[in-house]
Amino acid sequence: MIARADLPFVCLRPAALLGLAGDRRGGGGGHHVGGGPRLRAVAAVGAEVAPAAQARRPAPGSVNPVTGKAYLPAGYAPATINHRLSVLRRFFGYQQRASGRPATNPVPAGERPGERLGAHHNPMEPRAVPRRRGPYRQKTPDRPPRWLPDQAWAALFAALGCDRDRAIFTMLVSSGARAEELCSMRGQDVDYGRQAIRLVGKGSRDERWVATSPESLTWLARYLAAGFAADPGEPLWWTVRGARRRLSYWTLRAVLARANRRLGSNWVLHDLRHTCAMRLANDPKVALVDLQAHLRHRQLSTTTERYLRPRQDEVIAHVQAHHQRRQQQSDPAGPASRPDVPGWAYDQGDLAVLFGGSTP
Repeated sequence: MIARADLPFVCLRPAALLGLAGDRRGGGGGHHVGGGPRLRAVAAVGAEVAPAAQARRPAPGSVNPVTGKAYLPAGYAPATINHRLSVLRRFFGYQQRASGRPATNPVPAGERPGERLGAHHNPMEPRAVPRRRGPYRQKTPDRPPRWLPDQAWAALFAALGCDRDRAIFTMLVSSGARAEELCSMRGQDVDYGRQAIRLVGKGSRDERWVATSPESLTWLARYLAAGFAADPGEPLWWTVRGARRRLSYWTLRAVLARANRRLGSNWVLHDLRHTCAMRLANDPKVALVDLQAHLRHRQLSTTTERYLRPRQDEVIAHVQAHHQRRQQQSDPAGPASRPDVPGWAYDQGDLAVLFGGSTP
């Protein structure tokens, strides 16, 4: 078994992976490795226990009663395994182009290597049946977006302890910003007149102005007035305890962790971005292209597939309301006016045993 600390050595010594013979056996969610696998060293990362799963918390995979979200299971998630396989394949591909070694990439590709799945898909047409997964790739479950209902958001906001945290969380839930994007903001990235903030996107590092709520700017003004005013080129967010330091992503995660302990919940920072998206998606006056631009998605299909879906509790409530409407239409006077069904009645002796005493 390969530990996390040994993975760089696996990458630096590709000869350790070249002499392994292939063995693919279907079953479960992906390709499992037998006694003589071609990718024993690579695929073993799936059996490794993730360090995050070793922390003190409820049983892996159990469901939080407050949020209804499952905790991380033991081991790495399928998406993590697929990402590691992709990184290793690209590393060996680079080595092949640079030095001609190894002769064969030990990480097999899919049926059509070099082309992203759905690269030429028209977002206005139904998505075609995806091609078969590559060897050792894991099946990734399609999970609905996790977002906070209004009551959960109110409880989380009440658990925050200072104006800085209230400003950050209201800005996250109204702007749809990612946590790292918000932590990298500077004083010049706030436009109070337009009620907008400037964010540096991930990957491309493009700068984009997005709208934020007046409530978030009010909390921001309170935070800055408490002695944290920043010059245009200085970081906007600072620590409020101890020596003044720039607020990092991990510090912001600790803020949410403290609130989760108070509430008994397991929300994560990215849930606030999903909350912003679901609120806009449920507003009939917000166009779909506006939602895509606000979230800064490149593909319209990303927006529609993630956020144009109802929550399970909403579906249950809507179906229950449908049954109630049908019942009222068929029986306007209610259950009290229904005639007794002939031949059906409670046994009086059973009622006497159940409730005690004598029955009329």
